[in-house]
Amino acid sequence: MIKKFIIALALVASSAQAEVYFAGRNSGGGEIILTTVKTNNCDGMLSMYATLPDGTVIYGCWLYYNDKVHVKYFSGDRRVYEPTDFVKKGHD
Repeated sequence: MIKKFIIALALVASSAQAEVYFAGRNSGGGEIILTTVKTNNCDGMLSMYATLPDGTVIYGCWLYYNDKVHVKYFSGDRRVYEPTDFVKKGHD
């Protein structure tokens, strides 16, 4: 019982301090999450990840360029999305 409470408390605390991110559906039935986090792995781009219904997570980087969202997955795949495919979430 206490373990469940601690986990729930951690989830609430982390969501209360959530950063802004952008979410959109992907063709695999999951979600694409565009974060506002810069990492060393992304050469000036921002960090992102995509989820699939089976729990698979695919990581990569993104940037907004020429009115499009450009995604470069660590697998080497590249995709371009419409900005209107994403909804702003989180807290400012």
